[in-house]
Amino acid sequence: MDRDPSGTSDPARRGSLSPEQEDKLNEWAEPSPEAEHALDALTHFKSVIGPEGNLISNWDGLDDDSQSWYCAGLLRKLFDDGYRELEERLDSQPRVAAAVGLSSKDPPHYSTLSRQIGMLDENTLEQAARWANNAALHQFLPRGKSSDSLPEDPSKPRFYYELVDEDWSVGMDEKMHQATRVVGEYLALTTPHLRSDRDRTAPNFKHPIESFIRLLAHIALEDWHLESGADILRWQSDDDVDVPTASTVRKYARKQEVEELEEKFLKASCALLERDGLLPPGPVHLAYDVTKVRWYGAEHEWTSGGPKDANTTDFWHYAVLSATGPDRNYVLGATPIKQQTEVAKALRRLLRRVHTHADFDIGRIYFDSEMYREDIVTTCREIGADFLIQAKDAGEPGRLLEEARDGHPAKSTNIEFAGLTSPNKRVNAFAYPIHPGEVGSDDREESHTAWITDYDVDGRDLRGLAYQYRNRWQVETAIRQLKHDFQGRCASDNRGVRTMYFGAAQLFFNYWVALNHELPYHLGNPAAFHLNGQETLHAVRDADVRDAKGGDNTRV
Repeated sequence: MDRDPSGTSDPARRGSLSPEQEDKLNEWAEPSPEAEHALDALTHFKSVIGPEGNLISNWDGLDDDSQSWYCAGLLRKLFDDGYRELEERLDSQPRVAAAVGLSSKDPPHYSTLSRQIGMLDENTLEQAARWANNAALHQFLPRGKSSDSLPEDPSKPRFYYELVDEDWSVGMDEKMHQATRVVGEYLALTTPHLRSDRDRTAPNFKHPIESFIRLLAHIALEDWHLESGADILRWQSDDDVDVPTASTVRKYARKQEVEELEEKFLKASCALLERDGLLPPGPVHLAYDVTKVRWYGAEHEWTSGGPKDANTTDFWHYAVLSATGPDRNYVLGATPIKQQTEVAKALRRLLRRVHTHADFDIGRIYFDSEMYREDIVTTCREIGADFLIQAKDAGEPGRLLEEARDGHPAKSTNIEFAGLTSPNKRVNAFAYPIHPGEVGSDDREESHTAWITDYDVDGRDLRGLAYQYRNRWQVETAIRQLKHDFQGRCASDNRGVRTMYFGAAQLFFNYWVALNHELPYHLGNPAAFHLNGQETLHAVRDADVRDAKGGDNTRV
């Protein structure tokens, strides 16, 4: 056991201490709230702001004395002390003095403090003190965050504004600064999975993958084609900012196999979702759908017809696999298909990739009535996936809907479905009231929806299944947003180029969902906070992945 050289750990000897010594001993044993706040702020300054940020250049290269003067200067700004008051604080708060790197037994004279701190940049100290103070406030939360888990420049937590009765709001500058910083971290997580096999150290290597992503975000933001978007972005950017040409982007996409590109973007999305807190709790339920992208070009083997829409009847069709949740719907992957007969094959391919690259447990898969098909059921069974498929209003499901008109659920087991006629291949079915909050529930003729599944409908919570299925409908809205808000204009008929556009849009959409879930914490959790698609694309365009871990990743 370590010995106490002062002997003051022995209660029998503490009675001989003077009141001043007793106060100092109590300060060591149990700091005041003010001292505790100073200790938390200093911890954040020394563990995050100094070594991980760009606010103080070469922090790790400074000697101990230089770092101590910075800590003393931060402490002065933290409490708005004069230099005499700072000397007294160091003298009366031994643990704080030790955290600064100075001795409370013989603290520096106020004139020495004035001289040493006066040589430091005052604006740097003020900014560091503001960030450290905000970080220290987070320690008072019921589930306070440790200093290391906070960003360099956190905002005040929500309870602060409630205590001081101040308006709780987030300015646009602060909002975009935080969004750009976090997007830089997202880029650092995802872009390594999108790189080509070129040697990045080769003398002729010029365009990092981040430059492609930045350009694709730019043309999505401005709703431009690639050529004009690249020209304008190059004109707007500083000389040291790399902007690839349109031909370079197309060359990158065309030299890779379409399935290789698809898998890269899926891997990038899965890597993003490994970030703490971005996934819904528990198993991640999936949804599978097919979406159309309008085509105005010449007849093409990969396009097919459909209802007239915006002066065209030709469309590219993409099978899309998404992760669903009450507030977090992510697009995991997409693949173009020629015709409906390829839907089950595409599902198998996408699920194989998710099983390979995702670091989360997969729950059930939701399908709408367009997937009420034998090959979808067969595929789910072959890969061991639980499924819930909205049924057509015919056959046994139609009978269940009739039976359920009295306001109660109805269920049936071992019903015949399409070509699945043998007893061990039949499905179960149930009908349940449409939840009032479901999209379009007021416009439906039926008051119930029917589903087929392999779940035991006699022993399963049907109300829970029907309620959770509601998350599938939000996926359709998500895919529309992906196509309309996060993808630039693409007139190419090359599948590789189109795959890159759709994959980048997928990534930008996932950034947007993740930011709206994560940023409220960084910004004090304002209830009205919302980042729109354009703001997200601005953040992607302005972020610099090279400095993502340095605390300041905004291009200037």
